[in-house]
Amino acid sequence: MVAALAKKEQGSLATFSIGYEDKRYSELPYARLVAKHIGSDHSEVLFGKGEFFATFETLLEHYDEPIGDSASVPLAYLFGQIKKQGFRVVLSGEGGDELFLGYRQYFEFLDLLQAKNLKYKNWLKNYFRSHFSPNKEWEWYKRIFSDELLFRSSCEVFTDLQKNLFLRQNVRDGESVEFLQPFLQEWEQSGLRDDIIFMSYIDMMVRLAALYLAKLDTTSMLHTIEARTPLLDMNVVTAAFANPARAQGPKFLLKQIAARYLPKQIIDRKKKGFSYPHMQWLIQSDYIQKMERINDEAGFFKPDQLSFLIENAKRNRFSRHFWLALTFLLWYDKNF
Repeated sequence: MVAALAKKEQGSLATFSIGYEDKRYSELPYARLVAKHIGSDHSEVLFGKGEFFATFETLLEHYDEPIGDSASVPLAYLFGQIKKQGFRVVLSGEGGDELFLGYRQYFEFLDLLQAKNLKYKNWLKNYFRSHFSPNKEWEWYKRIFSDELLFRSSCEVFTDLQKNLFLRQNVRDGESVEFLQPFLQEWEQSGLRDDIIFMSYIDMMVRLAALYLAKLDTTSMLHTIEARTPLLDMNVVTAAFANPARAQGPKFLLKQIAARYLPKQIIDRKKKGFSYPHMQWLIQSDYIQKMERINDEAGFFKPDQLSFLIENAKRNRFSRHFWLALTFLLWYDKNF
């Protein structure tokens, strides 16, 4: 959508897309289709195991904080290839999911919130509190039946009870809400009560501002490239929040407009997250032994729980938890 409008406005446009040899992850054919449809000068970048580890090491040196999103690695590599072609400014689509409800999770949470109205839910509250599970679904139901704040941004990875289980320190259940207090106070003062607006707002302030925009700025400036996010123009943001029709489905409003500019098969295709086979590469590397060694020396995480993450990561479970633990330990080892 951003590319189509940019092409329409300025007449010529260079577009870039990154992909992988494993067809399960690569979206290059779809990017190719869009480029052909809008008439852009398109370039494809392939990213493999060698590029991953080389770029990962570069980011470990460059980042001032742990790398919170695994997508930072291919993104940084892509910016490097764009720089080689002489470009200094790029347009990116950050904000589309948060503004136009592109994450399925929003609608899952809306559904789950209905359970608050169950007349006899006390026995469910007691059941969930006495039958702990490390899975996130258990946490969501426990919060609902205990009248706790359910949604704490869609980038919440470790719940408070998971942190308490995993860390060598006591983490009080509900502690994560304290970090949201400035946003919760602002929300209360707004007078708004719409759950879908609340989730979108929290994600704009947390997932988008603290994670995605920080990632975009850091990885682009690594190659002295200016990244711009036109979907976050104040007029677009205001119009999106003011239109109740966006709650009709994931990216409903955006798709209505996109129908004028993009092929139908692009608009109608199932959403695919930005995934690539980094877990497979990491599990086969010596980073596993390295993170265990660092943890043995520093003592941040309980060894049995770290082993739990590693074993589950081999089956592609708890992969986000594993990534955060790995990058934190590597960052700590580098800096301290």
